[in-house]
Amino acid sequence: MSAPQAAYPRLSIAGLSLGVLVLLSFFSYLDRAIINLMVPQIRGDLGISDFQISLLQGPAFALFFATCGLPLGWAADRFSRRWVAYLGVTFWSLAATSCGLAGSFLHLLLGRFGVGAGEAALGPAAYSILADLFPKERLALATSVFSLGALLGSAAALVLGSWLIAVIPHSHVLPILGELQPWQLIFIITGAPGLLAAFLIFAAPETKRRHVAGEVTRGEFGRFLRSRRRFLICHAVGFGAVTLMAYALQSWMPTYLVRVRGWRIEDVGLTLALTTAIPGFLTLMASGWLVDRMMARGSKDAHFRYYLTIALAMTVLGPLTFAVASDTLFVILLAAITGLLIMAGLGPSSLQVATPPTVRGKVSGLYLFTIALTGNTLGPMVPAAFTDFLFHDEAKVGWSIALTFMLAGPIGAIAFGLGRAPMRAAVAAAETR
Repeated sequence: MSAPQAAYPRLSIAGLSLGVLVLLSFFSYLDRAIINLMVPQIRGDLGISDFQISLLQGPAFALFFATCGLPLGWAADRFSRRWVAYLGVTFWSLAATSCGLAGSFLHLLLGRFGVGAGEAALGPAAYSILADLFPKERLALATSVFSLGALLGSAAALVLGSWLIAVIPHSHVLPILGELQPWQLIFIITGAPGLLAAFLIFAAPETKRRHVAGEVTRGEFGRFLRSRRRFLICHAVGFGAVTLMAYALQSWMPTYLVRVRGWRIEDVGLTLALTTAIPGFLTLMASGWLVDRMMARGSKDAHFRYYLTIALAMTVLGPLTFAVASDTLFVILLAAITGLLIMAGLGPSSLQVATPPTVRGKVSGLYLFTIALTGNTLGPMVPAAFTDFLFHDEAKVGWSIALTFMLAGPIGAIAFGLGRAPMRAAVAAAETR
């Protein structure tokens, strides 16, 4: 039974803790995304291909994020969540900073491994802390606000990264470290502040755990997965396809604008930040409200119905964006697809309404693991593979992104369409628990 509302911390204390978590989320996405703006510089200095860059953007981060997320989620359930978060932030900040000392592809690969492993700690700890800071009637809004940290961090990576590239055009010789290229300095400048920001987690009170679900055995959890396998498979494939498109766009759009459209890096950062932050904020707020309204009206498959439409729209709008010659029309279409893809945040909420409390944590962890292995890993890789191995022309990167949308969009739409009936059954079953 959850604690009465009066037992929760004062709103001012809860708000302060939420602000700290948003800031840490901001740094996590800044360190995660900053590499996307520096593809030409890193390729030139290390002599690597687009596909090798995609390994740094995707698998190097996502595989360790996925594999470390499960044990770190277990640790957040059993030990001090503040210390789990602190150690995670410190570790990923050190790893991100070490990327600035990389002199080879292997060294940079190892640094990205560390960023993924460290960032896997923040989510489980943060969501657990929030559940004990806010009563259920305020928790959804608090979780949405926490998600804004990711949005702001991605936008900041674009603005700050492009500005730093413009103001650091040449290498610099630093004491002890020696000569560093601009991209190396930028990794250090953006990674090191996280070492100080990590201490702010201790401003969040270590409250008593209130929402503890009953334990289920491994056999019981396995039986639950088998009983919901159609819903869970369609969920994983559908949201994996949407996430793949989102990461393909995020990873290669800066390179496309500079390499193909000939934009200045300063204009790239500002434009992408605006087309990410503004549509993202609006659609994050609107999509949750719309789906909640559909559910309230009795649509038990509201999430899948909604995303079926989104996946079909991406199949058309994605390729169309790269086909237009006008920069103005291009930016309008880019804002539209970016805003729609950011709505992939509804993936976890659709699991919550379709699973009983006793297995929600485990199913959510499995979802994050699956998404990291599909969308987060393949998103950067698929366009790079098309560019290097199909087109054999780095100037065709726009075509590669468009082809990714043309393949992933229908896959997502089919999965969501096939999953509507299983989702209705899963939600109905969860309501009886």
